[in-house]
Amino acid sequence: MSALLGRILLTVPVLRAQGLEPADDPFDTLARLPIVTKQQIRDDYRGHFAEDIDPSDCASVVTSGTTGVPLKIVHNSEHFVHVNALALRRAFDYGLPLDRKMLRPFKSESDDWFEYTLPSAGFLRFAEFGFVTDEAEIARRCREFAPDAVFTHPSRALALRDMVPGLRPRIVQTFGEQLTDGGRAAIEEHFQAPVRDCYGTNEAGTIAAQCPEFGSYHIEGERLCVEIVDADGRPLPDGAEGDIVVTNMFNTVMPFVRYNTGDVGALSSGRCPCGRDQKVLRLIAGRQYGAITLPDGTRIDVLRLVKQLDRFPLERLQVVQADTTELTVLVVPAAGCTDDDLRRATDAANAALHHRLPVRLRRAAAEEFAESSAGKHLNFVNLLEN
Repeated sequence: MSALLGRILLTVPVLRAQGLEPADDPFDTLARLPIVTKQQIRDDYRGHFAEDIDPSDCASVVTSGTTGVPLKIVHNSEHFVHVNALALRRAFDYGLPLDRKMLRPFKSESDDWFEYTLPSAGFLRFAEFGFVTDEAEIARRCREFAPDAVFTHPSRALALRDMVPGLRPRIVQTFGEQLTDGGRAAIEEHFQAPVRDCYGTNEAGTIAAQCPEFGSYHIEGERLCVEIVDADGRPLPDGAEGDIVVTNMFNTVMPFVRYNTGDVGALSSGRCPCGRDQKVLRLIAGRQYGAITLPDGTRIDVLRLVKQLDRFPLERLQVVQADTTELTVLVVPAAGCTDDDLRRATDAANAALHHRLPVRLRRAAAEEFAESSAGKHLNFVNLLEN
């Protein structure tokens, strides 16, 4: 952290403008820097780059824009070294070989079947496909590829389940969407493999990944500093829920320092029983997709509703608001979900909104769910605003 701050306070215009002198404790210096959002970076894009950037040592990636604010991000090679090193350790923890075969189904950038090898990730062999025109052919390729792991969003894992019955990876690694208990159970039952979820962003890479023994979300503290702050940017104590803010300690070309991810969570006050020294992200409440508008014009965070519904056996859900007279929640019930479960879920949803806007749960087919432009599942579709 000292090395990062010592460099970027001199080379990055927006940080140099803070006029800070590094303190003896680098975390004291970090705490004096302001929280930064994606929109603020977009508003002064060049100001967030180091002036001594070496283009030959950089690679870029574009966020999916799920939150409506796409952003091109530039990483240096040191960032990728640490990301890949921790990915190798995670593969070891999950019992996967370093030359593992990993399937990425329905990847939006790929329209057809595509395979490639990543030497930097232990000669990992990736197979990807995007938009499917011939389900039988893609299903055949998936079976022949025989992946050690499936790496995908939870909603895409469920779509793969329906398209390629009988596929048996060693593990299903999920990311990019909030994983419900019902979704996890459905994926594990079908693939006969454990689900290990991870939480991350394109800006920072993987932030926390599930422990193979206890299911805790271990922070990648070797390369990231993770803070939980309140709505005014003030740090919160362990156990308190707030905005997740990250600092990447190795990306010096476009440093994300005290970057608000737009997600909410809490750091546990205790360590995982496995004995690993890194902190645990006790709660991941998912993307803040927006607010539900009530008939009187007041707004309630959609996460209040989603978190209530996550307690019920639902494989998938999507909140849809078209007007202020009724709220619709599209659901795919999990195996064993009863009509009584759906009635109780409806009651819980209405209670979450204090009975101020009627909520109706409706069974829906997979094709009825709206997705982002990158093919990600959306918890909330707000037709009032878009």
